[in-house]
Amino acid sequence: MALCNRGAALAEHGNLEEAIRDLSRAIELVGAPAEVVSIALNNRGHAFTDTGHLGKAIADHARVLTLKGADPGEVASASRSLATIGHAVIEGVLRQVDSPDDWQARAATGILLYAECKCLPHLGDALVRHLARLAQSPLNNAGLDQWRAAWEFAASRYREMCIPLRLLKVGIAYLKTQPRDETVLLELPKEERLLVREALGLPIERLE
Repeated sequence: MALCNRGAALAEHGNLEEAIRDLSRAIELVGAPAEVVSIALNNRGHAFTDTGHLGKAIADHARVLTLKGADPGEVASASRSLATIGHAVIEGVLRQVDSPDDWQARAATGILLYAECKCLPHLGDALVRHLARLAQSPLNNAGLDQWRAAWEFAASRYREMCIPLRLLKVGIAYLKTQPRDETVLLELPKEERLLVREALGLPIERLE
């Protein structure tokens, strides 16, 4: 716990490499309690994120989710961190609006990072929730189609991404309607439609 605390203090003061060394020692220490290891993993994941090592950050947070005896609060924190990094990955792709030809490669990189850690559902959820951001983007209908195609190309072979890709497809179909036509969303079952409506910021319909 002393290594965890010192690592956290070092990170807070911007000494990220030293923080990572202390947190790594805590994680690797033989006999370290799972509760402490989960704290160290999340803290090291944050430090990796701050140093631009997203793959390592994802791996640390994903490890917390499967760590037997991990602190429940740290498990919840790891899930939030994976979602936050997912949004950052997707936003990083979207920022390249002037080079949509690069979207497929960038999307594939993000998919691979999450697939290697067996936590694709977190990225899929972030992709769907990013629909509201798409609605505010300068993309025209052709651009929206390119965005969908890029993610389908990168993720369609992964079973965990089937539902997110379907929700993305219908959400984009809605964004392409002028004026906006919510009947497009009826293509989805009610449970899935609820997720898309929430992502788009639309009034939530009641499930019967």
